[in-house]
Amino acid sequence: MATPGAVVKDNATPEPALYGLLSSAVTVVNDTSEHWQNGFFYETLDCLSEVKLTSICNAAASVTAIEPSGADSFRRYDTFNVQTMFKCSSMSRRPEEVAEIAERAAEACVQKALEQEFWGGALAKVAAEDWNANNDEEYPNRYLASENAVDVTPTPGTGVKAKYALALLERALGDCGCGISGTIHVTRDVATTLGLKDKGGHLVTSLGNAVVAGTGYSGIGPDGYPAPAGKVWAYATGPVTVRLGARELSPIEYTAADIANTNTVIYQVDQVAAVTWNSCCHYAVLVDLSLDYS
Repeated sequence: MATPGAVVKDNATPEPALYGLLSSAVTVVNDTSEHWQNGFFYETLDCLSEVKLTSICNAAASVTAIEPSGADSFRRYDTFNVQTMFKCSSMSRRPEEVAEIAERAAEACVQKALEQEFWGGALAKVAAEDWNANNDEEYPNRYLASENAVDVTPTPGTGVKAKYALALLERALGDCGCGISGTIHVTRDVATTLGLKDKGGHLVTSLGNAVVAGTGYSGIGPDGYPAPAGKVWAYATGPVTVRLGARELSPIEYTAADIANTNTVIYQVDQVAAVTWNSCCHYAVLVDLSLDYS
């Protein structure tokens, strides 16, 4: 058998999974400036409003329709770095071609990494240990599987059908603050049961709330642990914003001694990121997928 000697360059390009955290369900801000990259403050608007209904004829007659939540108007966020290590062949490729391949590889992987942190907060938990020892306030970064999420499961610990869970989350978003449109966060298996509609490249519920079905969404609960077998958690928040800095590419290692005689290069790609949501709305519900497939 002849030994392969060519390196082809026309393989399919890897793309991030559809309907994830970088879909049009989310506001993605590509901001290459440096003013935000060491942390920033952002506003959460809708839960701060107080709305009263007053009589035109009787100035003394009024009722409060919407109470403010009491949350801070500005929240702090500590940014983090997404670091991707990528190895590829440099044979028959110009340096700029190799760099372009590395950047495409990073683009394909960043979404899942962001989703993992936004759901489980693994880095936030590690950072919080030092933060809480040196600051009077709680670590600022919010994530989905947090004890701050309000559990709307009717019977705690007893999962419900996926569509019932969606209904509970949508009701909770409507009850929260001014009742603005929000975002539903589900694992991919839950998303397949919901009969969701595609609207301009992202999923929406029948009421129009955006849905993110992340490949990096783990399904763990507000206590930080996986649900029992066959069950998974889902969440709802206000509208989500992902802020991304410029990708910084650095070739860190070259080798030319593998058996196929294809020189390789390892690139490190760094990108500063932040994932936040507007509003104080943050809800969780336990889904029992076995009920949908029984």
